[in-house]
Amino acid sequence: MFNDRLLTEIPTTEVSIKINDEYLKVIENRIIELIDKYPELEQDLSRYLDDQREECDVLSSELEGMIWVL
Repeated sequence: MFNDRLLTEIPTTEVSIKINDEYLKVIENRIIELIDKYPELEQDLSRYLDDQREECDVLSSELEGMIWVL
C-alpha cells in the first residue's frame, strides 16, 4: 500500500536489556524506601517488584528488539 522497502534491521535487544536492568535497580531502591516509609504496604510493593522482575525476564528472553530502517 505504501511501497515501503525494508533497508536493514538493527537489533536493540542488548541495549534494551541494559536499560531494563537499570530501571529495575531504580525500582528496587525506591521500593525499599517506600517499605521503610509505609511498612503496611510491604506485601503490595513486593508483589509489584516481583511483577516488574518477571516482565523484565519476559522482555529479555521471549522478545527481540529491532529497529527497521525503511
